[in-house]
Order: sequence, then C-alpha cells, then structure tokens
Amino acid sequence: MRPVRHIKLHTPHLLFTQTPHPAMKHTILVVDDTPENLDMMSALLLPDYQVKLATNGKMALKIIEGQQPDLVLLDVMMPDMDGYEVYHHIVNDLGYAHMPVIFVTAKAELESEVSALAMGAVDYITKPIRAEILKARIHTQLQLRDAYQTIAAQNLELKKSLSLRENIERINRHDLKAPLNIVLNVPEMLKEELTLDSEQLELLNLLEKAGKQMLNMVNNSLQLYHIETGKYEAQLDTINVIALLEQIIQEQQAAGLAQNIPIDLNLNPPDFSGSIIAERVLCYSIFSNLLKNALEASPAGGYVNIDIEPNTRCHIQICNQGAVPEALIPHFFEKYITAGKQDGTGLGTYSAKLMTEAQGGHISMKSSQQKNCTCVALSFPLNQGDN
Repeated sequence: MRPVRHIKLHTPHLLFTQTPHPAMKHTILVVDDTPENLDMMSALLLPDYQVKLATNGKMALKIIEGQQPDLVLLDVMMPDMDGYEVYHHIVNDLGYAHMPVIFVTAKAELESEVSALAMGAVDYITKPIRAEILKARIHTQLQLRDAYQTIAAQNLELKKSLSLRENIERINRHDLKAPLNIVLNVPEMLKEELTLDSEQLELLNLLEKAGKQMLNMVNNSLQLYHIETGKYEAQLDTINVIALLEQIIQEQQAAGLAQNIPIDLNLNPPDFSGSIIAERVLCYSIFSNLLKNALEASPAGGYVNIDIEPNTRCHIQICNQGAVPEALIPHFFEKYITAGKQDGTGLGTYSAKLMTEAQGGHISMKSSQQKNCTCVALSFPLNQGDN
C-alpha cells in the first residue's frame, strides 16, 4: 500500500465534471488516489459519459451518498481506506448492493481477483488500462444495470396492478352483498303478503334459490381472498363429517346433479362416528365443490364413491368414473384451470386445496386413464375424544 501523501490534482475542476446533457448519459464515478490515473480516465470516458472523480474512499462515499452514480471504477490500493473497505461501505452502509462496481487492480494484485468477485463486484480490470477493454466492460455492465432497473420497475408496476385488482375485487365482493339481500328478501315478503298460484311460487322459489347460490359464491370468494392473503383464521370445532356429506349429497341430488349416477357413502369401520376437527363452513364448500365436480365428470350411468376411514387422521376419498386429461393432472389444483365445462370457473379444486390446508388438512388427486377413474383424497384431524 502506498504511503499517505498530500495530493494536488492537475485539473481540480474534474472532480465534478458535467456534460451538456447529463440526463442522456450515464454517470461514472472514478475513485483513484493517483492524479495521472484520474486525468487519463476522464479523457477516456468524457466523450460518452458524465464523469465524477474522487481521490479517496471518504470522498467517494460522500459523492455516492449525494447522487448515486450508474457505475463505479474503484481502485483497490489506496491509502487510509482501500477499495475493499469502500465497497463494504457502499453495500452495507449506503445499501447500494445493486450498483455495479468494477475494481481496478495492478498486475501484481491478480491474486485479489477472487476476493473482489466474491465480495460482489461485477468485474475487475488490471493496470495498465487498455482503453477498448475498459470501454467494452463498462458498456456491458451498464447494459446489465439498465436491464435490471427495467425489470425492477416492471415488477413494481405488476405488484401495483395486482394490488389494485385485488382491492377492486374485494370491494366488488362486499358491494354485491347489498343487492343480494334484496334478491333474497323480496321473494320471502311476496310469499307472505300475496296469494300466489303454483307457477308464481315456483318462480319465486327459483329466484330465492339463485340468490342463495350467489350469496354462497360471494361468501366463498371472500373467504378465499382472506386465505390467499394469509388473513384467515379458521374457526376449528368438532363437526360430524358423515352428517355433512349426507346433507350435501341430498342437496345435490335434489338439484338434479346426480341423475343416473349413484353416490355410495362407505364407512370403514361402519360404526365410525365421523367426528373431526375442522370448520363446518369451509368443509361444506370443499365437499360441495368436489362432489359437484365428481358428478359432472362422471358419464351417464357412472358412479361416485365416497369412502371414509379413520386412522391417525380421518381420511376421505371421493372417486368418480372418468379420468382427468393427462395435460391437466399436474395443474389440477391451480387457479382458473378447468376442462370440458362451459360454465367452469377453475376455482373449485383451487379453493378446495386452500380451504383444506387452512384447517390443517391435506388434499391430493390421482387419476388413471387405464382404470378410467379419478380420486381426490383428503385428511383432517380426528376428534380423539369421540373415536
């Protein structure tokens, strides 16, 4: 390391060299304790870049803190504070880890190359400086820096757009509830206050049923939003999964979803109480979606089997005739994935997975083209006191 000495620059005005159009040019900070090197670098870079000069580490850090340059050419061997220490301050104290720094080393310092790159420097250049090599490496690193900043800006815009979309969706979900209350209340009022014939009653019942389905969709959507954003806390309780499944089967049969498709509910052992630890509202949505999917996927004359077996957990398997397309299998639980359904949203299996996991449950799917069947397997904690 050179001894500490007083330095008088040949061209003091170059410490803050300005160009006619600084906004159009990248800014390069050159840090070197030798005036001749600074003069040479300035003459070499000024035609293409805005150049700032620093004769020591402290001056360099002050310049960087005031206005971050686009790239730093940093001499390794300097008195008081060497290049490694300056780089340490740039990254850890100023927080400019993504600012490209090229170390400049003497031939005798080639062993320091590994250390420089290991610290995070983007490149190194050996002395004596060769103009074309220096320009080429600076150009490459500035292109990479610009690409990084472009990608970072695009990512920020994407995050803002996603946040805006989520806020709009959340507001719309809440706003939908007000008109839905009218849809649900008016039919009930009309049935109580008017004398209606059977056809009119049927129409009001259809309207009321549609309103309830829409309200259920909005509520499920709100729950799903809270689960996706990590804000949902499951209200776990003891529920009877057998009674819940029997209710859902009856509802879907009454809705005409199970025409010509038998649904078998099998218990092993037959005296299993069906008591699990879960949240009833979420489980209702999960099993309603999965059973509806199984019935819609089964051909006429097909089957749907629901098997329940307690072990260390309560294992529930819903199987239907019909195989999932092979291309869809790896994406079965992903959002907006659907196939073969004109009115499918692609949210049924996605929401089933999120809602199951939100309760500490597990869910998986197997499908076989050879056996022409699909099985969705779930497991939930048992209520050990009742089993």
